Amino acid sequence: MSDTEPTVDASAIVPVARQIERDAGHDRQTLQMLIRAVRNRWPIPDDIRSAAPLIAKRIALTGKTDREKLRAIELLAALDRDNINALATLDKIERLEGGEATERIELAPVRIGVRD
Repeated sequence: MSDTEPTVDASAIVPVARQIERDAGHDRQTLQMLIRAVRNRWPIPDDIRSAAPLIAKRIALTGKTDREKLRAIELLAALDRDNINALATLDKIERLEGGEATERIELAPVRIGVRD
């Protein structure tokens, strides 16, 4: 085994990005992969990163379900923000879908009185 990291042939990425962009048959899986990549701060090759908004736009406009469309729109928003804001938004979506609280609110008694 080598101690060096594996390298990816950059010339192979361009056709892959174009194929992903055109392949409407795997939109949901592609969308999930892109959301995971943003959330986990995985390095995304430049060609895939440039194709991601086009993929999300296509899904947002022609997705099979409202949920797919909404997730695509949320991905577009996440791609437009910095990594910290994107991570917070995607985490909130996951908690909401998991039935968990998205915000912590403490309720306190309300006191009604006459001011002097």
